[in-house]
Amino acid sequence: LVASPFIWLFGMYASILFLFRRSKQTLFLSLTSLPIIFFFAYSSLKHTAEANWPACAYFSFSILVSYYLFAGGKIKKYLWSLAVLFSLIFSLTAMLHTRFGILPLEKISEDAAQADSTRFFYGWRELGQELEKDPSIKFAIAGSHQVGAEISYYTKERIFAYVDYNAKVSQFNLWPFPDELRDKNGVIVYVEGNTPLPVSDYFVSTGTSSQLTVRRDGAVVRTYIIVHGTGYKYPPSPMLSQ
Repeated sequence: LVASPFIWLFGMYASILFLFRRSKQTLFLSLTSLPIIFFFAYSSLKHTAEANWPACAYFSFSILVSYYLFAGGKIKKYLWSLAVLFSLIFSLTAMLHTRFGILPLEKISEDAAQADSTRFFYGWRELGQELEKDPSIKFAIAGSHQVGAEISYYTKERIFAYVDYNAKVSQFNLWPFPDELRDKNGVIVYVEGNTPLPVSDYFVSTGTSSQLTVRRDGAVVRTYIIVHGTGYKYPPSPMLSQ
């Protein structure tokens, strides 16, 4: 669906077709798209795959499907135009809904509103604003690299973002904790429903905890658990210390 249904169908047919043609150019395009797509298709059977993971396959995939349709007869050229037009409309609708919520999914059902994947883009700015209300907060330990990155972005790095050492390995594992912040106030932030972070592993002393629930058009986007503490006591870099 990311490629649009029509481009996907035509592209898959062309990719397989060109595997058996005596053309190094089209064979190259097939071999730099199909294996990547099949690999992530297989991995998606074991766990949820994100749409951007096979993105590198779509460079050659797009060239391949365009060549197959546009280099053909009038019918294929007509199909190429329809496929591109549908993709533009599809993408534009998705972008407008992401920004302005033009699809009234909450009026259809609560389940439809909850299933809206564009809700993921909301709630990060509010988290940054909530943390900046307290000027004494100098660092934040996040439950995932996504939360850590959003805190860093929406506070313009005024709050140093770090990620729990039990989270998925990311660039945060390579960045040492600044020594000048070790005796300052900080917070632990994780999303409700996720595994709670080991507060005692990070702070010398802990303080209050609170919740921040963010909504979009009345539907809950996510709830953050925020735990205050003083004094960062974990090693400078969990990865380097190992």
